[in-house]
Amino acid sequence: MRPIALPFVLIAILVLLSSMTFVACKPPAAFELSNLTVSDDNPEVGDDVTISVEVENIGGSKGDCTVNFSVDGYQETVTVEGVRAGKQKDASITFTPSEAKTYNVNAEGLTASFTAKPTQTNGECIVGDPSADSDDWWEFEYEVVGGKIDLVVGLLGATDEKEGDIEGGDITIKFSKTEEDGAREVRIDQDDWDIDPVLVEDVQAGIDMDLGLILTDDCQGWLYVEEDAGDADLDSVTTPGDSELDFSGGTDLGGMVIDVPLKGEAETTVGVQVPMKIPVTMTTGSCSDTASYAGAAIDGSKLQAEGEDFCTCGGVVADYVGTNGVLVTAGSALKLKLVGMDIDFQFSIVMELEPK
Repeated sequence: MRPIALPFVLIAILVLLSSMTFVACKPPAAFELSNLTVSDDNPEVGDDVTISVEVENIGGSKGDCTVNFSVDGYQETVTVEGVRAGKQKDASITFTPSEAKTYNVNAEGLTASFTAKPTQTNGECIVGDPSADSDDWWEFEYEVVGGKIDLVVGLLGATDEKEGDIEGGDITIKFSKTEEDGAREVRIDQDDWDIDPVLVEDVQAGIDMDLGLILTDDCQGWLYVEEDAGDADLDSVTTPGDSELDFSGGTDLGGMVIDVPLKGEAETTVGVQVPMKIPVTMTTGSCSDTASYAGAAIDGSKLQAEGEDFCTCGGVVADYVGTNGVLVTAGSALKLKLVGMDIDFQFSIVMELEPK
């Protein structure tokens, strides 16, 4: 046993410890997202919209953060690189709306929205001509540039879905120069409605149908020129004895509702004519119909359609100006006769209009 050796061991340990470098482990990068913003909450269709979110590194180390953006089903991923601890950077995407509607935005659970409005025709205001009937009205000639009819057909307890394209036509719409309670009166004369017949193929096996949409009388409605002045969304319920309309939701500038007494003149390839009385309400908003006729083959079926506002130009409402728009309606024609049998139709009609 050598007691003298202990101090030398302690000295050696102290020397070794003094030569070592201790490195403290920093916590990893961690990110927190906030302040989801949209550069324009009411852009025109075709305008670029910048969507951004703040990315803050609340961890202890520099790192990269991946952000998943979603705009009404459109997906885009952005990686923000080199965010230092305690610092923040923006993650952003550019989105271009293709149609006039409300878009819902999501970025890793943060949500926002914006509403795209129709593009002004040719970028300019189009002023209507005074009506031949009265200088108190503007008069616009619209061209039907597209659209479609969706049909639910019920026959012998079975249902089937069909559609046909609306390929053309002309409608002249009159708008009053004066407004009342935030709305202008709208008029379509019977002689100013000329829609091309719509071909619906295989409405029943081997039977095609040419469907003419005929206006049976002059009609009128309202164009809203102030927000919250009225309503352009509607639901209808077809029952055995009546038709019930439920107006709900909100009205944007340029929303329109108009009662249209239509009849359908259907000529089939087997030589059978099917007349349809279709008193409906057209709108630029959303429209849906539920057929609940007791015992009908399409009982419980529902059709929906979305329209597009007719807008003023630059917010001007003193003199109405014409722009593009989409009119929609939905309804039912039940217990019609086709080849000696009762047949039910439930339909939605979409018409895309542009001023000539």
